[in-house]
Amino acid sequence: MPAVRYDVYVDVLFANCLITDYWLLSLTGMVLRRSATRRRKLLSAACGACMTLFLLLVLRMPQAFMILAGYGVIQPLLLWLTYRIRRTQEFICGCACMFFLAILYGGFISFLQEKIGWFREHALAMPAIAVIGAVLYESICMLVKRLQSRARVRMVEDSRRYEANFRIDDVKIACIGMLDTGNRLYEPIRGVPAAVLESSLFPEKKRGLPMAVIPYHSLGCPNGMLYGYTAKEVCLRPIDAEAPAVFLEEMLVALYDGRLSHEGSYRLLLHPDFFLGTDSE
Repeated sequence: MPAVRYDVYVDVLFANCLITDYWLLSLTGMVLRRSATRRRKLLSAACGACMTLFLLLVLRMPQAFMILAGYGVIQPLLLWLTYRIRRTQEFICGCACMFFLAILYGGFISFLQEKIGWFREHALAMPAIAVIGAVLYESICMLVKRLQSRARVRMVEDSRRYEANFRIDDVKIACIGMLDTGNRLYEPIRGVPAAVLESSLFPEKKRGLPMAVIPYHSLGCPNGMLYGYTAKEVCLRPIDAEAPAVFLEEMLVALYDGRLSHEGSYRLLLHPDFFLGTDSE
């Protein structure tokens, strides 16, 4: 029996893996209510595509091993690279969600190729449709962000004080925050906006290696340094106005040794970029 010869187009295979991983990461993020920049999702998807090609074409792994490596190694790695999930339960839920979506995606493509002859005759049709879908998806997301940005601008004009709730690892912190429209405090390397939090609210046991060192200057202190840490699951609820709450996946908080308000009416200074829909990465 003669051996069967297959022609593999590396560029088409890479593009197909790239688009598939990008879609899976985007949909999983929607389910988990986590956000990531398009650049991070694209780089993670490209990493997954390269790993798949390496296992398939260089190491020539059998199909059973490819399935195990894809679902057990590559997908969890891409999920962590994209969203940096640290909680075990959430990470397991994300892996299960990505696994389920991959099965649905593969089954949908197989159904189209089996039932519709046009898709069998045009091998590039499915990658092209996937690319168009990704472009439409990102365009809709950009439009929604712009609309949310305008709504948040109006909310900023109406409210100045917020009830802030966020989490530092497993410690929950609640305080009153004040929107400081003059706050121009950014982490110098990535350009991430930073809030200022009284250090007495920050738990001592969580003060390990800081995520950022932020230079600043103010009246009475021409030069100084603030240590920044990452807060998760941030909820900012307006106090002085009828407006919806603002939810952030992450917020960089810089610790200030002292009191922000002499009366103690607020203990957190919020950055205006948190409300204007500005991408932090």
